[in-house]
Amino acid sequence: MTIGVLELQGDFEKHHQILQTLGFESVSVRNQIDLQTINGLVIPGGESTTFSKLIDQNNLRKSLKVFANKYPILGTCAGLIIMAQKVSDSKVNPLGIFDVDVTRNAYGRQIHSSTENIQFLIDRNTITCPTTMIRAPRIDRIGKNVEIIGSFNEYPIAIREGHHVGLNFHPELAVEKIMTIDSKKEQNNAELNQCTKEELEEFVKLNKDYKKKFNFPFIIAVSGKNKSEIFDNFRKRIKNDKNTEFKEAIRQVKKIASLRLKQISNN
Repeated sequence: MTIGVLELQGDFEKHHQILQTLGFESVSVRNQIDLQTINGLVIPGGESTTFSKLIDQNNLRKSLKVFANKYPILGTCAGLIIMAQKVSDSKVNPLGIFDVDVTRNAYGRQIHSSTENIQFLIDRNTITCPTTMIRAPRIDRIGKNVEIIGSFNEYPIAIREGHHVGLNFHPELAVEKIMTIDSKKEQNNAELNQCTKEELEEFVKLNKDYKKKFNFPFIIAVSGKNKSEIFDNFRKRIKNDKNTEFKEAIRQVKKIASLRLKQISNN
């Protein structure tokens, strides 16, 4: 599975690092052709009025809307603003992907940035994790099909509509270091750092054959599994058809994210 990060403006490098830690292949998206090579997109934070202009300058407006009909998009901070239906600032021409109205910079200027521990409800699981808000937008109105998965001071800060997710904060700032440490710890606990020469050769071959067949890397939540169980999963899943395996990969990503967020909330 390949996830793109819209690199028109803003801090996008940390998004790449987190996606790769989760097992995704991440690529830069700067034009219409780039959109044709990915299965999901992150629209990161930045300056939303500049973002809006650059989308038009790069002839991406129509292509992004078409992409959104089929594939998921995560919008963070300015990305959420760009995906909204209506924005308080007329200088921003939003895409209208989310049925929400937002106000830019509603939580103050850069000097008023803060990190808050917020409760989120994700797939019936309540978790608490840190959220870093920098000149964050406020969601003033939500449509009937918009699900609130996190709130702060009585306003939504995390929403989901269809296969899209919008966050008014910068998740990459709060979880980058924790996720990297946890990923290595989980792999070590599963003894993946203790493979024999034969196991390593098989693992390399499975990875190569898997990516050639499905065009995305093998993803599995290794927490609680040993090396033998991981190899068995790999051998079994490589026999799946592409549609079945894509759904299983998504399920594994959700499981990894849920486990990591629970670990963060317990720290």
